[in-house]
Amino acid sequence: MRCDYNYLSILDLTGLSAIEGVNISSNNFSAFNLNNLPNLKDFECANNQIYSLDCSNNAMLTTLVCKNNNLNYLNIKNGINQDFSIAGLNDCWKTGNPNLTTVCADAGEVASVQSFLDGCGDAGQMVMVTSACSMANEGFTKDSFTISPNPTKGNININYNGNGNSNDTIKMVQLYDSQGRVLLTKTSAENPTTINVSGYAAGVYFVKIVGEASEKIVKVVKE
Repeated sequence: MRCDYNYLSILDLTGLSAIEGVNISSNNFSAFNLNNLPNLKDFECANNQIYSLDCSNNAMLTTLVCKNNNLNYLNIKNGINQDFSIAGLNDCWKTGNPNLTTVCADAGEVASVQSFLDGCGDAGQMVMVTSACSMANEGFTKDSFTISPNPTKGNININYNGNGNSNDTIKMVQLYDSQGRVLLTKTSAENPTTINVSGYAAGVYFVKIVGEASEKIVKVVKE
C-alpha cells in the first residue's frame, strides 16, 4: 500500500491484517499504529513527525525506513532476530532523528543493530541498543551533561549544568554493558561526580545519568 507524498495525518488499516507493505513517507503523521499488521514486512515512514514507533508485533518485518521524523523511541523487539543492516532495505534510523538515544531489540540482534547504528549517520549521535526495554524510555532530554574523558582507562567525570544552574544535582548514575545489563549504580548529590571503570574489560559501555529534571544515556569507550 503506497500513500506517500500526500497530506495524511490519519490512516485506518483495521481489518487489513494481510498487508505486507506500507509506505506513508512524506505525510503529516505524528503517530502510526502497527499493532494489527502481523504480516508486515516493509514499513516506510520517512519525512513525517512520528515521535514513537513500536514494531514489537511485526515479526515479519525486514525493512524499516524512518529517517527525518521526531523519533524518541523505537522498539523492534518482535521475537525474531532480523538483520536490519542489509544495504538497500533500511536507512540509518539516526538520520533526522536527533533525539533518538535508545532502541529496544531482541537480545540476539543487539550486537548487529548496535554495529549498524554505530557505523551510519552522525558519528556524534550515540544510540544505545538494548534488549532491556525498560531502559528505552521515551523523551530523553538534551540538558547540559558532559562526560570526560571518553575514551577512558579509569575514571569518568560527569558534570550536569541543567537549566544553566551549576548547582543542580545528579541524582543517580548507572553503568550498563552493551547487552543492557546494569553493572554499577551510584546515587549521589554531588555535581560533578565520578565513576571508575578500571575494573571492567575494554569495550563499549553506556552511562545513564539522572538529573533533577532530565535523563540522558551516553556511550563511553573503555580502553
